Amino acid sequence: MVKLGKKIVSLALVLGLTLSMGMVSFASGSASAPVYKSPAVTSDGTVTSNSTEVKITAYDPAYYSVADAKLRTTAGLRKILGSYYREGMNLQLLHVTEVVPTREVSKANPLTVGFTVPKVSAGDTIFVLHCYAPSYTNWEVITPDAVGDEFVSATFTNLSPVAFVKATRPQASGNDTGLSPKTGM
Repeated sequence: MVKLGKKIVSLALVLGLTLSMGMVSFASGSASAPVYKSPAVTSDGTVTSNSTEVKITAYDPAYYSVADAKLRTTAGLRKILGSYYREGMNLQLLHVTEVVPTREVSKANPLTVGFTVPKVSAGDTIFVLHCYAPSYTNWEVITPDAVGDEFVSATFTNLSPVAFVKATRPQASGNDTGLSPKTGM
């Protein structure tokens, strides 16, 4: 009878522990990158942002003609990226947009902005480029704070045109059969 009592108490304790652990896991939030589902506050038709501290408008390449010319070639993107570029990277300019802050932004008062950018997936290598003052002819590389599915977040100390560049590595070439070239298996 004592053994049966111990088994019942053990079963009750295991059941209680299992249920309490299950409730904690249901209540906890996700540990993944932030996903914003609220409607876009500002957009240029392609890139959107939920931030109320910026306004996104269409980029005018004619206004930034010198800086824009650097973006449009692979050689120009390589030069902009400098030490961030790795030999063999394929660079794709995803989009350029004008981002205007609604408050003062500086090194002492930086601004983090989340963008919804098409063609971006979690794990992608994304470079955020910022065309900076006073001449607006050069670009600086901003390291993203987070990259998720159609999401890029970055912190800025100055705002103006922002470009999103995706870097990929070329696929291995040659044997597409999945067989060893030496043995045929």
